[in-house]
Amino acid sequence: MSPHPSPEDASATAARLQAGDDRMTALETSLSSLREMVEAAAEANAASLQQLSRQMQANTEVTQSIKDIVDTGKALFKLGGWIGGFVRWATPVAVALVAVWAFMSGKKLP
Repeated sequence: MSPHPSPEDASATAARLQAGDDRMTALETSLSSLREMVEAAAEANAASLQQLSRQMQANTEVTQSIKDIVDTGKALFKLGGWIGGFVRWATPVAVALVAVWAFMSGKKLP
């Protein structure tokens, strides 16, 4: 073997180097395209997550309003129960007081 490559060998080596360079360029282009696609997908996902977050916040506000209404209804039922208990207790007392008043004043009750 001679220390210097023959022109055919140099040409073949140059062709192989060019083919490798072309493959590397294609890989770089593909990688660049892939990077752009990933970035676009990430931006779309970020926008989707922001929209989802806004919808969840709106849903939380509506749910809180409904919870407040239910809590108010519970409180009103409880108050109604207390009033009913008071009326149940106070009615016989009031009837007795009216009867005593009518007896003492001499008035006839209907």
